[in-house]
Amino acid sequence: MCAGPVSAQPRTTIETQLFQLTPTTGTGFVLDRPEVPRHLTFVVGLGANGSAGLFTRTDDQAVVPWRVDAELLAAMGLFEWIEIGLAAPLVVAQSTEDPFAAEIAHQTYVRAGDLRLSAKVPLLRGDFALSAKGLFTLPTGDGDHYLGQGYWTFMPSVVAAYEVGPATLGGELGWRFRQKSALGAFEQDDELQLTVGGNVRVHPVMAIVAETQLRVGLAGRSLDGDEVPMELDAGLRFFLAQGLTLDVGGGTGLLAGYGAPLARGFLALRWASEREPCEAGPEDFDGYLDGDFCADPDNDGDGILDDEDDCPNDAEDMDQFLDRDGCPDTDNDADGVEDADDRCPIESEDRDGYQDDDGCPEPDNDEDGLADGIDQCPMEPEDRDGYQDEDGCPEPGPEEATITVTDSRILISERIYFDFDTDTIRSVSLPLLDQVAEVIGRLPANRRIRVDGYSDSEGVDEYNLDLSYRRARAVVEYLASQGVPRERLEYRGYGEVNPVAPNDTPEGRALNRRVEFTILEPEDRAGGGAGRRR
Repeated sequence: MCAGPVSAQPRTTIETQLFQLTPTTGTGFVLDRPEVPRHLTFVVGLGANGSAGLFTRTDDQAVVPWRVDAELLAAMGLFEWIEIGLAAPLVVAQSTEDPFAAEIAHQTYVRAGDLRLSAKVPLLRGDFALSAKGLFTLPTGDGDHYLGQGYWTFMPSVVAAYEVGPATLGGELGWRFRQKSALGAFEQDDELQLTVGGNVRVHPVMAIVAETQLRVGLAGRSLDGDEVPMELDAGLRFFLAQGLTLDVGGGTGLLAGYGAPLARGFLALRWASEREPCEAGPEDFDGYLDGDFCADPDNDGDGILDDEDDCPNDAEDMDQFLDRDGCPDTDNDADGVEDADDRCPIESEDRDGYQDDDGCPEPDNDEDGLADGIDQCPMEPEDRDGYQDEDGCPEPGPEEATITVTDSRILISERIYFDFDTDTIRSVSLPLLDQVAEVIGRLPANRRIRVDGYSDSEGVDEYNLDLSYRRARAVVEYLASQGVPRERLEYRGYGEVNPVAPNDTPEGRALNRRVEFTILEPEDRAGGGAGRRR
């Protein structure tokens, strides 16, 4: 593991290797990128670099004439919001000189360096990206032979990058906290670290990469001293296969501080597991598909972003009615009839008791050519007989109504008309009822008359039964007011039973809304004048 003559041990621990590869493929080689891998996506890699004149003091005395390093690299993304990185350096070989003795010690090692752990969190995403990063080093290297610090260090930093077409420009600014150490007049303490660089994709499988890094320590007294190293590196990046990249390059020190070599050559091979990137960014944790760790800006996929969607989990039905609120409108016209069953989904049903289940307003229920708004009998078609045709009600002509008396009935040639949906007798029917009153007066005094009320089938059965009862009672009360003894009259309401015509046409329904007069034999008396609902 170690060969060659050994001189006196260094008197302190000094960090000499400043070229530290990033765990993931960065903007540069040492320069990190602000993006983090997708959730559970991982990166593994292997790097190697050789440097000459790694630590040459300003008095031209070489401390580390040359060195060869290898690094094991790994990183993983978690929850689209953090990257955990690991770098395990290995010193393959190194030459050192004792700055306090005349003799030279040439030593070859296969020894561990200081382990590096990092955590990175994105702050901004997009063409301009920004992240916060923390880098820890653990004292796993041998500090007595310039292989490590011999103590913990920590560097918080900010990483930024800006993409312009095929080019990416970036930088990292951090402050390294560590214990103060010295080697003769050379001192190493807390320091500012700045790295800037970029890459340009010149071919689908190749990019040109360049970067420079500068460190300025608290102990630095001038920009040409040992405490202010600056290095420039450049090279090529090859995209070999899906997720596989190879970096090859070299560099040199621009300022001859510690760790800035006369010459450096390096390579790094990394492989990243692949997952499709999140198009809309990391998971928004809104309770919808949170397990994929990608943001779902439009949960219901209706084209309206959740921030503007009043119903983010229910897709808009895009039926040209309030389509911009993001909510399905199952009853556009709010008439109580679902659009799927509504023949007029954007016109409200008028709820006038006529065909209210189809969802369409009927402006002329009885189809007599007069709009319901001016039709005094909207459920009964005008008879168009030239007599009062403008009111929308069928009326017998002045001399048309006739009355026929049989053994059991008083038959009238015209119906008794009532105001719509009420038990109020229309004035047009009063002359006919006056004639009925006269006919009853001519019948034997022991004959009673029962007024029977009927309705059509529109609406609720119980309501129709009650309406027919009230209309029959209204007729009885009018006959009594015209001199018919009250004790000779009774009434009943039958509702929808015993139709005389089909209820599927306006004309048929009009015929079924009727009042009939039944002549009772003396023995048919049914409990006095009180009418009953059937």
